[in-house]
Amino acid sequence: VGNLTRLQTDVVIAESKICTPSLVRQVHEAGMEAGVWTVNDEQAMERFVDMGVDYILTDRPDVLAAAIDGYQRMSSETKLVRRLERWLSRVRIS
Repeated sequence: VGNLTRLQTDVVIAESKICTPSLVRQVHEAGMEAGVWTVNDEQAMERFVDMGVDYILTDRPDVLAAAIDGYQRMSSETKLVRRLERWLSRVRIS
């Protein structure tokens, strides 16, 4: 991605294939908002909500609204467990 602090913008919007937790963290640390496009799959929406993106561009706003509502209703402990489960599903333990 490079040095995000050199960008003259307030928002970085990445294509869903390259949007990672690390990228979202870097964008936020640079004082910018993070977005992702185009996300139409409900599980992917939930993953990006877990990452803390500020914007999700979608063709399915009803599905996104339900995913966000469900996330907001979760306790902080449940959110943490969900993020941990997602992380563990990506990690290979040898």
